[in-house]
Amino acid sequence: MISLNSVATFAPDLTVRPATLEDAPAVLALLEAYALKFVNALEEDLTEIITEWTEPGFDLTENTRVGFDAKGALVTYGIIYLDRPMVPMIDLYLHPARWETDTQTEPALIAWAMRRAEAVMPSSVPEEMRVAFSAWTYADDVRYRTVLANAGMIDKRVSLGMRIDFDAPPTAPAPVPGITIRAADENDDWRAVVAAYSDAWRDHRGYIERPFEERFAQFVHEWEPIYVPGAWLLALDGDTIVGTSLCTPTNGEDKAAGSIYTLAVRRAYRRRGIARALLLSSFVMLYGMGRTAAVLGVDAASLTGATHLYEGAGMHVSVSYVQYERELRAGIDPTVQSLEGDGAG
Repeated sequence: MISLNSVATFAPDLTVRPATLEDAPAVLALLEAYALKFVNALEEDLTEIITEWTEPGFDLTENTRVGFDAKGALVTYGIIYLDRPMVPMIDLYLHPARWETDTQTEPALIAWAMRRAEAVMPSSVPEEMRVAFSAWTYADDVRYRTVLANAGMIDKRVSLGMRIDFDAPPTAPAPVPGITIRAADENDDWRAVVAAYSDAWRDHRGYIERPFEERFAQFVHEWEPIYVPGAWLLALDGDTIVGTSLCTPTNGEDKAAGSIYTLAVRRAYRRRGIARALLLSSFVMLYGMGRTAAVLGVDAASLTGATHLYEGAGMHVSVSYVQYERELRAGIDPTVQSLEGDGAG
């Protein structure tokens, strides 16, 4: 099992260094080669990679590694996300052409990432708090799941990619009494949108409370490059935003589908059909933008019952992901793991 003191020993033919912005197209090509082994299309694009790498506070030099083979081709990539240092998360990729021959590189990347997470703990995480190192992978990727297990990580959670394909124009939902659903416009305050979805998101497994200004800055950085007028839907009680469906009419290399990134309803307004109305309205909106399918991600054991909502609206599971975790330090768990009160809807 990999220890925190492990020395990273990459395959001898590799040259490994931090990523630079110029590497983004080659990283995208690597991600696509990997994804096509399990799904029909990559759900990321170049904009998303660059947005991640240029996020305020993200250290591209310390938090990424890319590896090149003897011919100069980029064949491996690793990134560690430390914006929530109590739950550091890694994404690691090795080109499928090397899966049978290179058993060193992924364990070396995991060891590098664990040491990086350990290095920031003293200055960024109170001593009494638990720190858990995690990684996500396709449920069907048995090979990589074995790599993670050999690194002392255990499977903790399943997430589902859900999809609906439109054979005909989607049907608009029935009105919800007292609630107005409309598209956001240029006059809407993004701060109010973030406040609404953040309030609802507190009932999401793994949620960690963060200062609002920090969360808002990250939201703006992520959404400004991909925001499309008309693609955000808001549910309002008078002038108060009580639910959101934040969408884009794109889904990486999948040209048919639009993405529902965040569908959320404040707890006090659940069980009134608002979430379903937002979901069906999103289908109508994305279809009107020329999409013939819609996709979203959901926790398989959603605390708010969201999986049942999506299945009831005709969506099906198109891909499954598994989260692996290794505790780096015991302590108080800062993440939401249970829900008191009502579920979703």
